[in-house]
Amino acid sequence: MLSALLDSEPTLVQSLTTNIAPDDAPTLSKPVDRVTSARRERKLAFALRRFDRAHERDNIDDALIDLWIAIEAILVPESHNIKLLASHRIAQLSGPSAEDRQHACNLLARESYRARSIVVHGERPPRALDRIVEDTRQLARLVLMTWVLEPPPGGVKSIDRAMIASLRPRRCGNTRVPSRRKAVP
Repeated sequence: MLSALLDSEPTLVQSLTTNIAPDDAPTLSKPVDRVTSARRERKLAFALRRFDRAHERDNIDDALIDLWIAIEAILVPESHNIKLLASHRIAQLSGPSAEDRQHACNLLARESYRARSIVVHGERPPRALDRIVEDTRQLARLVLMTWVLEPPPGGVKSIDRAMIASLRPRRCGNTRVPSRRKAVP
């Protein structure tokens, strides 16, 4: 898996055939360099190992726990409000459209993290656990790919700033566009 690649030294395989043209080198060098350097970043290497373990698990409950450990290692350095912070931070990473962000937030807040909590506390897992784990795997992959290939320059704080900025009321010319937030009495 990916963490095994990161933990091992590069070796030359004589029989390797590629269709990579010399012109592709500039495009590929940054991601390759970034993946290579990821093994030196403790949090990222830990998250990648847990992501890999989730693929190796025979028990789907354990896979879900490993995926959440990977997500939390990257996105939630805080020890409080894990569900809220993770769901909103993943939503910001999940795409430019509000619909994409809302889907990711709802998936995490309402399904994946709830299923994780049920499993951790020894309760009966939801019937849709297979689907929930696959959806969680996609979200974890999104987080890890972002952090490996193009980590936000300010880490999770820059994600939080982008989220807050997207919630601020916007102006169109001289007319104020109303915010979607409800006024506090």
